[in-house]
This record gives sequence, structure tokens and C-alpha cells, in this order.
Amino acid sequence: MIASSLVRLSLGGRRAAQAMIAGLMLAMATQAMAATSCSVSAIGGLAFGTVDILSGMAVDVNGGSIQVNCNGADGAVPYTIALDAGLGPGASVSVREMQSGSATLAYSIYQSMGDRGANSPWGTLGGAALSTSLTISGGTGSNNSPVYGRVFGGQQTARPGAYSDTVNITVTY
Repeated sequence: MIASSLVRLSLGGRRAAQAMIAGLMLAMATQAMAATSCSVSAIGGLAFGTVDILSGMAVDVNGGSIQVNCNGADGAVPYTIALDAGLGPGASVSVREMQSGSATLAYSIYQSMGDRGANSPWGTLGGAALSTSLTISGGTGSNNSPVYGRVFGGQQTARPGAYSDTVNITVTY
């Protein structure tokens, strides 16, 4: 910003005006923060294959991963991955339902699979969501979280057919 004003008017043998301009320079600090931005994608899916629903045996799979990519300032980015219950009519985050027409097949999604089978159901609230972090270095960072699934055994009322479901992934950072 420059401020100017007429400082002096001088009279001589002839009238001459001299204008002097006084300037004022202001220094202003500017700052901006670039926000961290993240995206999520499902790498692979849960493909259980052909399931013998009469055997009473559960079918466990490792179905790929959920990948979180972030851009921003270098450092740690804490985030949470939550999965909804899916589209099944009676689904919850602990027992989801794949559908084939009006028939359903119960299954679940887990954050980990231990030596004795599935544990840590993956859901939306509290301990059911996965809380973790990734490190941004050089402006970008990425992390993959494995996804495990189980079709429960002993579902004698399920009809033969192709079953599917859609589960929404929400990442909060």
C-alpha cells in the first residue's frame, strides 16, 4: 500500500509548484496451510468361491486390502476405517448378509484372522472401526489394511445361487 500527499507548495519569481510524495511501505506476513487430503480404494474383494452350506464348516478368506492414500505436509496422519453393515435386510456389522434374490447368506468381515480363526469384526463404531496411521514423506503416503472374511457354516436354509453384497468404506482423518 502506498500513501501519497502534497507536501509543499513553493512560490518564487514565478509560481512553481513542487510536489513531494511521501511513501509508506507496509510489510505484511502471509501464511497458508495446505490441507491433508486422503482417498480410499478397495484392492480386490472377498471372493468366497463355492461354499458347501450344508457341511457346517465356515469358509475363511483373505480378500485383499483397503488402501488409504494421503497427500499433504510430511508427518503422521491418524485415520479410522469404518465399514457399514452392507445391503442385507437383517445385516449388522457382526453378521452381514449377502443376497441372491430374496435369499440371504450370512458372513462377516474382520480386521484380522488369528490361528483359531476370525477375530476383530470390522464395523463402524468404537473398537469395531480400525484406527491406525500412515506417514507422509515427500508429500505423499500410503497404507494397506488387509481384509478377511468368513461365511458361517450350517446355513441349511440358504438356496443355491450367486450371492453378493456391497459394503461402504468410510475413512475419517
